Amino acid sequence: MHPGEPVPDAAAEAAAARERRRILRLVLTGTAAASFQITVLSAALPTIAEDFDTELSVVAWVVTAPLLALAVLTPTAGKLGDLHGHRRMFLFGFLASSILSFVTAAAWSATALIAFRTLSQAASAATGPAAMAIIIHTFPREHRTRALGAWASMTAISPTVGVLVGGPLTDAFGWRSIFVVQGVLSLAAVLVAFRSLPETPTKVGVRFDVAGAVTLGLGVGASLFAINRAAVWGVTHPLVIGSILVAVASLAAFVPAERRALEPMIPLDLLRSPSFTAPLAAFFVLNGGYMGTLLVTPVFLERLFGYGATARGLAVLPRPLGFALGGSLGGRAEVRRGPRSTVVIGTTIVAAALVLQGFAAEVTSIAMVLVAVFLAGLGNGYTRPALVAAVTSAADEADAGVASASFNTMGQIGAAAGNTVFTAMVGESTDPQRFLLVFLVAAATGLFAIAAASRLGTRPSGVALEAA
Repeated sequence: MHPGEPVPDAAAEAAAARERRRILRLVLTGTAAASFQITVLSAALPTIAEDFDTELSVVAWVVTAPLLALAVLTPTAGKLGDLHGHRRMFLFGFLASSILSFVTAAAWSATALIAFRTLSQAASAATGPAAMAIIIHTFPREHRTRALGAWASMTAISPTVGVLVGGPLTDAFGWRSIFVVQGVLSLAAVLVAFRSLPETPTKVGVRFDVAGAVTLGLGVGASLFAINRAAVWGVTHPLVIGSILVAVASLAAFVPAERRALEPMIPLDLLRSPSFTAPLAAFFVLNGGYMGTLLVTPVFLERLFGYGATARGLAVLPRPLGFALGGSLGGRAEVRRGPRSTVVIGTTIVAAALVLQGFAAEVTSIAMVLVAVFLAGLGNGYTRPALVAAVTSAADEADAGVASASFNTMGQIGAAAGNTVFTAMVGESTDPQRFLLVFLVAAATGLFAIAAASRLGTRPSGVALEAA
């Protein structure tokens, strides 16, 4: 310590650390409320189709439509939080989502169910960027990555809890209880956060970039719709071709719109910075292979192993558990090794796990499957805090919301692309060699993720560790 430098107040430092941990727990509670129901809802789709006397392909939009809405609205929600405060967006998102969850539970038709859940998830689009931005504004840089690791772990573990708790709940009280519980949890998150959550900085006298929001939203939405429907209708379907044209035109119009905007949705300097684009590219590719094979795994468990729905669900359960552990370990590793090394290690684990899973399908070994899905989750979770920290560190804290929203959106596009490509490769095949090929191709995408990660920095975000 230099002469004249103030002596740190140990009591004040300890109090600040306790306050940060308390805020983190609030944010994690909200994250759990937003994400716990997706797995159990997916499992309940056949029952919902039967109750409404409709086809499974129709009620599948209960999952698909909200994902499209989230992808379109997440960047807008992130920017609104940067302008008007992320606490406000966090509270608004959960309050609106809570109300709409209760309305969804009373849906009288499949159309009403799809519409209300889409509106509910659209409202919750505000909560994801807000949660990450609050963490970024609350935690100093040396503690931030580990806190983001805890956030990443919660996004993985809460759907797992949804399977363990939501399954018996649905069996006992029906699928509508899923939305009642989500509404109660979201309302509880609002009530607790209203009194305790700190506000983030706002920008006064700045207009929202409407042109940028519209062109980006149309571009992302049309891209995801084209990717999603190409697997069902084929790439030559008029609506798929039209969506591709809309996506290209909208994204082409986005750049000049941002040049004219006084407060652009995404500052163009960020898009020109490798520190910002490299982790986005790595996450896009990595999530494509990871999420694409997530859908392939239950398919080969049914076709090659003859497993029913319950056995398939239990067989893939190690993946989110591995992700939760990986998120915690990755947050610590980035502090010691830096983002480049952490992402390369995690991506290598994912690639090796996918190779192992492909051979598990070929030799019909459930033990190999369980190990492989756990390692895939572990590796993906290991990379997540470092990638998030790299993206958000490349942007000013004033743009934390739009930076985190860009990260989430790229992951959603990558997942949609992976789902489309790998399910199309599988088709109706029951040949173990076909499944092996799919997993080998998915593993090979890890090379592109490693190439993108090679442009990340090597300096750790900090050397101090704090119990998060």
